[in-house]
Amino acid sequence: MVRMERIRMSFPRRQSQQRARLGILACLLALYVAHATPSAAEPRQASARTNAHTAARKALLQGNADQAIALLSPLISSNPSDADALNLLCRVHLSEERDDDAVRECSAAVAASPSTAEYYRWLGRAYGAKAQHASMFTALGLARRVRENFQRAVQLDPLNATALTDLGEYYVEAPGALGGGKEKARTLVPALDKLDPARGHWLQARIAEDSGDPATAEAQYKLAVETASPTSVSNGNATSKAQAMADLASFLHKQHRNTEARALVRRIVTMDTLHDGALVAAAGTLRSMKAEPQLAIQMMQSYLESPHKSEEYPAFQVNVILGRVLLEQGDREGAAAQFAAALSLAHDYAPAIKAQKSLR
Repeated sequence: MVRMERIRMSFPRRQSQQRARLGILACLLALYVAHATPSAAEPRQASARTNAHTAARKALLQGNADQAIALLSPLISSNPSDADALNLLCRVHLSEERDDDAVRECSAAVAASPSTAEYYRWLGRAYGAKAQHASMFTALGLARRVRENFQRAVQLDPLNATALTDLGEYYVEAPGALGGGKEKARTLVPALDKLDPARGHWLQARIAEDSGDPATAEAQYKLAVETASPTSVSNGNATSKAQAMADLASFLHKQHRNTEARALVRRIVTMDTLHDGALVAAAGTLRSMKAEPQLAIQMMQSYLESPHKSEEYPAFQVNVILGRVLLEQGDREGAAAQFAAALSLAHDYAPAIKAQKSLR
């Protein structure tokens, strides 16, 4: 009897142990499945992040820095290694002329994704912006970083026309002691010719212009116009004809050929039906000439009303420039409205704050 009782008592224990083992296995299996198979919430979260990236990029292009920052900050808080968000935030800071912040965020983007060419290119630009406001000694070290990052961008993506252009421009403008040189710039021309012939001619024009050869520079600027895309390409890789014409107008002004430059600007107004960044560049040439302020005002207003704005000409920067032109024309009310518009898009933008204070 005792023996049988022990057997009966031990059987439930073996069952409970087996259930425990099965329970543990079930839990482990559930954990594996949970990690191996995305939950229903994960695709929604990924989709939400993608949508936030897209919205932030759009806000950046439209010149709404505050909105872009509001979208990007929670993305980075939840994932400090979100390279795309870090890069976009860097570019927002660049547009606001907050160079130290831009260098920090672009450096983080490169660290998070060290094989992405565009992140190095933007880091190079951030260092370049910082160098413009640095002391001579500090600028020398920053210039080296500009070159290194542009070179790395081209190494990673030899077909990136914008990276090639940035590096080429650095080579043209920097002295040999800082790794610059016109011969180095010339080596980039064949690659640019294949990707965007207008950029190749533009780089040759810059080389000639910096070498004191205005005749060759003019010929190359005109070839850039001839080979450029016939329609405006807002935020695209190809150079538009209007953009190439704006470059030529700027060159003609520097050669003191203002009558020709003004005629070219008027042509740009007629042909740039998208009202993109070429209008702002051409308006800048008019402003440099101190000519036709009303036309310059009209061009900047057309740009600000257009959906085809570009990162190169942030809306709030254009607001400030337009406000200054209006103020020069005696329109304080119009100027105040433009400065307020700039601050509604980028409340920390120092030039807009200073401009608004100047009206008090």
